[in-house]
Formats: sequence, C-alpha cells, structure tokens
Amino acid sequence: MEPIIITENNCEGLHGYNNTIEGNYKLINSKIIFRGRNNKIKFNGNVSLTGSSINFNADNSLIVINETRHHNLKIALSVHNNNVIYIGKDLFTNKKVQIILSESTNVLIGDDCLFSRGIVFRTGDAHPIYNALNGLRINPSGSICIGDHVWIGENAYLLKNTQIGSGSIIGANSTITNKLIPSNSIGAGSPLRIIKRDIFFTKESIHRWTPKIVFDKKNSTKNDFIFTCSPQRGLDLKSIDNLLKTTSSSAKKEQVLYHNLFESTQKNRFFIP
Repeated sequence: MEPIIITENNCEGLHGYNNTIEGNYKLINSKIIFRGRNNKIKFNGNVSLTGSSINFNADNSLIVINETRHHNLKIALSVHNNNVIYIGKDLFTNKKVQIILSESTNVLIGDDCLFSRGIVFRTGDAHPIYNALNGLRINPSGSICIGDHVWIGENAYLLKNTQIGSGSIIGANSTITNKLIPSNSIGAGSPLRIIKRDIFFTKESIHRWTPKIVFDKKNSTKNDFIFTCSPQRGLDLKSIDNLLKTTSSSAKKEQVLYHNLFESTQKNRFFIP
C-alpha cells in the first residue's frame, strides 16, 4: 500500500485501511506515516510535536501520547505489528528521543519523566541470532517499562527487557538490557550497574543558582519523589505489559492503558524494590 502521510500542512487523506488519529494535536515540522492497517494514535489533552516522526510500519499497533506542561515533545517513534507505546503525562524531552519496537513488544513510560538528548529505546536486535549447537534462537525481543519521575541521561541506550522503577536516574552513555532497576537508585555504565541507592531528584535547574541558593538548597525535606511499596498500588508495569500482550483488540488494549496508567494516580504504583 502507498503510505499515508499526515503533516502540519496536510491533515486530510486519512481514510481506508482502518487507521485512526484521535484527540487534539499540533504537528510542527513533524509527520505521522501509516504504512499498514488497523493502527491508532491517540492524543490525550493538547499535544504538540516538534521535529518529530511517528511511523506505523505494519498492522494493529497503538500509540497513546499524553499532554506535557513543559514544551513541545520531540520524538521519533517506529512501530510494527501489534506494538503499544504509552507516553505518560508531563514528559520532558531535551532533544529527540528515538523509540523502535519489534516483535509485538511494548514501551510503557510513566508520568513526569525527564529525558536528555540522544536517548534510544529498542525492544529488539533487528536480526535473529541462533545457537549454533542446537539451532535455538537466543535473542527474542522484550518490552521496556519506565516508571514515574525517571531521569535518563544523554546518549543512554535502553534495550529489551529493561524495567526502571519510579524515582531513578540513568547516567549518561549507559546501556541497559535485561535489567531491573530499583526505585530511587542511580544506574550507570555500559553495561549498566547500580552505583547508588536511596536517592531522589527534583526537576529544578541549578544552572543559575547563586551561592545563597546553593546554601539554602543544601538540604531537602521533600518526600514527594521517594517511592515505597504500597498494597493499594494496583498492577505494576510488567503486569500491564503482559496484559497488553494477551489482549487481542486495540480497543481493549486502550482500556488497559486508560485504567492502569492514565486514570491511576497512586504515587507508588510503579515502585520496584
């Protein structure tokens, strides 16, 4: 099929093949491209994309993007068959974040996250690798799940089967794969290792701090961004990912996202011990 390209100058022509755009959005030097069938992108709130691209390269995928109060989002999304991307509320993107999904996997991102420049998400290795002794494949793809209030440093690579608990920091130039990062911890390196636990960060910028502000801010009594285990927190991100994988229709997947991510306000919902 010929691709259907939606730009800031062309919001017409989205018909046939059961592809859908829903919600309020603004495209600034950005485009949405449909090359398959039965795909949907939903914008919650007023979403502006700058210098962004969203590519539906096959069928039956769902993307949900929530409004941010910081600035326009800068993202490059690429999905294929039966993928789900959920981008939570108030994501800050310094530069364009690239997210590429393979093999019916998902990327779930919580609220209030802070992403620096040069960040790449990949749920698959692009090519299969097999064990030469028995012919079994050894590199299946896997979903990526990010909690609330997570700070990811520049040029970080987040690869398959990565889970990051709420309140954590990923250092610059880190590579993460098949790794679970506890909440309120710092991970860094390639491959990544945990270098500090029991931390929290705020989203204040320190660039213009005077010596007086530095002195006044040397201690913090905040507990807004300290996450703990709570019996009322509902489904964790991995359980939501598994539920999405066993849910057949896009409409039902959207309900899973709405009830467990968008509508959920429990602070400790994505705590990882």
